[in-house]
Amino acid sequence: MIRNFLLSLFAIGFFFCLNGCLVSKSPKEIVFSDSVDLNKKFGMPINQFDLIVPASYSHNFQLKLFLAKYDTAFIISPYYNIDSCFKNASNNLVANQKYSVSFYPILQTVTSEECIAFLNSQNSVFVNVQGLTLAWELGNKKFPTDKWILSFDEAKNLLKDPNLKYDYHYIPIMGFKHIDDMNLEKGLWQLGYYSFVTHWKPYFAYLISFKLKPETTINIE
Repeated sequence: MIRNFLLSLFAIGFFFCLNGCLVSKSPKEIVFSDSVDLNKKFGMPINQFDLIVPASYSHNFQLKLFLAKYDTAFIISPYYNIDSCFKNASNNLVANQKYSVSFYPILQTVTSEECIAFLNSQNSVFVNVQGLTLAWELGNKKFPTDKWILSFDEAKNLLKDPNLKYDYHYIPIMGFKHIDDMNLEKGLWQLGYYSFVTHWKPYFAYLISFKLKPETTINIE
């Protein structure tokens, strides 16, 4: 019953955020500036942890396996149980690879293109929703619960909804919905998406960053 109530709240809150909290524009309305120093628009990374991709990891079935295991802990938006919608991640995770994962705060209103440019400048790799869900599975204690978490990828590799008026792509997004102000650990996580053409506000989200760590070689004498 609580889960159904939260689903309703999430749907209502999601609608109002799309129409009020953030500034979302059609592609023709977006204006970009190359003169702004991106480093001033993003803060220092927080909550860093290392992640080793499990030997059992499967890119083609990550969502199916993840949701089967953690369904009761999540409110899921439509499309998020279909792995084929996210098959075109820029970087497919590979078993036994090691990554450094962290979260970058947004300090000024930014576009998705600016987020991508900043992540590129930090040598981050784009792992789409597969990386976001695996990072939560292996390091959810490090996930901030005060804002949404965005997992960027190039627009061409993101989920696309053919029912929308504009040719929108969606960015995977995850956040924690508190249900008890006296117990901040009580609630459900939410897995959904937001339009690529959104202008992201500082109070709203963090960027998740994956950085591939160099392989460690061990000399045996």
